Amino acid sequence: MSKKKLIFLSLLLFVSFCTFSQTGTEVDLEILNNDLKPISNVEVKLKEQSSSESMKAQTNAAGKVHFNITAGRRWDVYVQGYRYEKQVIIIPEKENSVSSRTILITHDTVFNNRLRQQTFDRKQFQSIITDQSQVPVRPLPGNCLIWLDLVNSTGQKLAGKTVSIVDLQQRIIYTAKTNAKGTVIFHVPGKKQYDIDVEEQLNASLMDVDNSKGIAYSEEIVYDAYEMEETKLNDTVTQAITFPVEQKKSRACYTIRISREDGEISNENVFLDDIQSKTVYHSKTDENGEVVFILPFGKKFMLHFNYQRDVDVIDLTDARQEANGYREITYTPDPALEHPEMFIPSREKLFLTDFEYYHVTPYPKPKDMYKPGVFLRWGNPTVNAERKEAVLELGLTTNYLTVNKRLPLNMSFVIDKSGSMAGYERIEGLKEGFTQLIQKLQPDDIISILLYNDGMELLLPAQQIGNNKNKIISLVQKIVPSGGTDMLKAMQAGYEQVLKHFSKDAINAVILLTDGYDMNSADTIIKTQQPYNGRICCTGIGVGKNYNYELMKQLVTKGGGLFNFAGEGKALVDIFSNGIIRHATPVAKDITIEIKYNRGLICNKVYGLQEPQIRNNRLTAGLPAMMSVTEKPMLINFEYKAGDMHATDEPVTVTLRFTNAGTGKREMITEQIHLQKGAGNTVKDLSLVINEEQKKMYAVASANDCLLKMTDAYAAADFIAAKEQLNRGLAKIKSLYGIAKDTDIISLVKKMELYLLALNNLEYKKKVEKF
Repeated sequence: MSKKKLIFLSLLLFVSFCTFSQTGTEVDLEILNNDLKPISNVEVKLKEQSSSESMKAQTNAAGKVHFNITAGRRWDVYVQGYRYEKQVIIIPEKENSVSSRTILITHDTVFNNRLRQQTFDRKQFQSIITDQSQVPVRPLPGNCLIWLDLVNSTGQKLAGKTVSIVDLQQRIIYTAKTNAKGTVIFHVPGKKQYDIDVEEQLNASLMDVDNSKGIAYSEEIVYDAYEMEETKLNDTVTQAITFPVEQKKSRACYTIRISREDGEISNENVFLDDIQSKTVYHSKTDENGEVVFILPFGKKFMLHFNYQRDVDVIDLTDARQEANGYREITYTPDPALEHPEMFIPSREKLFLTDFEYYHVTPYPKPKDMYKPGVFLRWGNPTVNAERKEAVLELGLTTNYLTVNKRLPLNMSFVIDKSGSMAGYERIEGLKEGFTQLIQKLQPDDIISILLYNDGMELLLPAQQIGNNKNKIISLVQKIVPSGGTDMLKAMQAGYEQVLKHFSKDAINAVILLTDGYDMNSADTIIKTQQPYNGRICCTGIGVGKNYNYELMKQLVTKGGGLFNFAGEGKALVDIFSNGIIRHATPVAKDITIEIKYNRGLICNKVYGLQEPQIRNNRLTAGLPAMMSVTEKPMLINFEYKAGDMHATDEPVTVTLRFTNAGTGKREMITEQIHLQKGAGNTVKDLSLVINEEQKKMYAVASANDCLLKMTDAYAAADFIAAKEQLNRGLAKIKSLYGIAKDTDIISLVKKMELYLLALNNLEYKKKVEKF
């Protein structure tokens, strides 16, 4: 008969309390072995319970270490990684108070190393039920008897409890129930190390046996069950705990106290996810913001709140027999979780960069410089049974014409004159370019000029140029940058100036020039613009390299802009002196496009054409007038019917009908292009789009289509359909790029993933609100 060695003996001596200039504690720890001799060169660690901040030191030759604690509230003590549960250093809360303490700890190094061999892994162990009636009186050769008496803290014998001894080497668990006297006996192989489990408590104790003489071993084990009711529904565990709670030898008692700057602390959901399984412990805070969990040993738990994930880790992997813990946490809700709807835009608020923006390489110029040109190119001219999609790029282009009579101008220039516009690269370049533009205008052209910074100034009311060029130039030269940026009233006034002389036979436009971000929201500015859309177009000129592209693009897109420029210095001068005039000279008007394709193809999607009509293998659509130096890309997605023998026999025919702006006559241009059948044996054969620029345009066009459909589905509260659209768009990009390296595509993917995350968070929000 032998008893287990005493695990540790600790003596806490309060030496003195002195008043200093700050709150803190001077701590001296002396580590002794079982013979009360100092242990040198062992690691001693202090760890703060709430912040997990830690301090480490090695004992000196006298077995001593010193710590100066100036922060935190409750510090746990570890020696060689072993946590001394009852040895918690509590720092005084009183201001301007410092305590000084000396702590003696008896540490059994051999026993501590034995504890490190314990494991909480019981997966795939062989289970052997021990029949107590079959246990022999004397152990057989090579075996031993292990007698275990189970009692609670008051000494009461515990009958009918499950007790197991675990052979970690052979991965065997021997299990039995205690009898009426709280006793259980095991007949097991000798010369073994056994860990002892009681009920749900793993490693309640341990025993190392040596059966060289066939002896028996005995031990009394203390086990206390907490007063609580535990319910598990699916993977979620809830506990109805009887308070006050006293620490017991069965599980860890863990208290979490939360604070929140912007909300109530009571009735907040708190979740502890068992990192090694799907089990989730759930509870709610009381009126003081506290919540108590009774947790099994040997596990790690990730702490979550409703709207803050992965807050902290509660580590009980080294806890045995009895343990308690305490954490103070500041709850800072993640807006993306608490208000995910704020991260999903409506169709009106969704900002999209049109795929045409990525068309950079010029199309071949028309052979007849007085007519538009038609450019056709397949993304991959080969289709096969493995790749049944085909993408056709249709590009329209015009030359730079000076012979055609340009349309009269009715334009209002709304110019940012805030302080950031100072310098030659900006305001001075603008003045020079504006001067050159005025010299090229015709007497019947109408312009107005509005300036804005913090306020608005009507520099030139809408009027014909007439003989006032020098006067207008003089007004522009006197512009001096200063102040902030408030575009709203100036833009609205600019539209009203154009409206006074509106003509369907003129270029009616508001020209916005800005370098920065406006004090008004994009929604407010766009709403102000809406009444004029359809009659007056909006053109943006971004000044500088970092102008507000997103705002300008929305204004131009929704305002039907003819062009959108950006530049500074000489580039800004060229925009005024050449760009505006060029884009006011029409080449073709009243344009219609007709695309015929054979029965072996299906037209799935058209990008870049407004309201296309598709019927009987024919696609038709209208286009506005094409001006001088214009490039217009379009993309059409076809599906190849692999079983149709005639799928590639006939070409795709594109017919452009238009009125020649120079002659006034109705004309027609026709171009054709064939698909080819291929075997699909190479990577190139399977690529939907080969050209990098075309691939980028198609990826952006497809993604934009999915994003718009996502907003529609979200508006209809069909969150599943919204997620499907995002996943479809992401899958398309992945099929084109694999792993994208293009920065624009990466940015687009991140935006889509953000919306997908917001939709997932919306589902999560609904789920947690059920608790």
